[in-house]
Amino acid sequence: QFIMKRFEFESSLQRMSVVVKKGGEHQLLVKGSPEIIKTLCTGSSIPGDFGQNLDSLTKQGYRVIAFARKSLGNVNMDIQRDAAEKDLEFLGLFAMENLVKQCSKSVVSEL
Repeated sequence: QFIMKRFEFESSLQRMSVVVKKGGEHQLLVKGSPEIIKTLCTGSSIPGDFGQNLDSLTKQGYRVIAFARKSLGNVNMDIQRDAAEKDLEFLGLFAMENLVKQCSKSVVSEL
């Protein structure tokens, strides 16, 4: 896979994406806020328990990122972001846990 185009992370959009070439086909791979990614995906690709799973993970303190994709065929590399990042296929959620380091506890106490 080769990255052909990159749409950088923008905090106002809460996502970033890349166009990669895999074989002879271009694919758009997107990661970002689960709530935003959900709005960019086709309804049929969103699992029925999406909201329940997201709520469960966030209530447990996990940081959650969503992933989606879209086949672009042999798209022109001049494609604009808003044209590319729609009608996506939802791929899943990724949950990360940020544990407080032991040395951080004393620093936080001092603050």
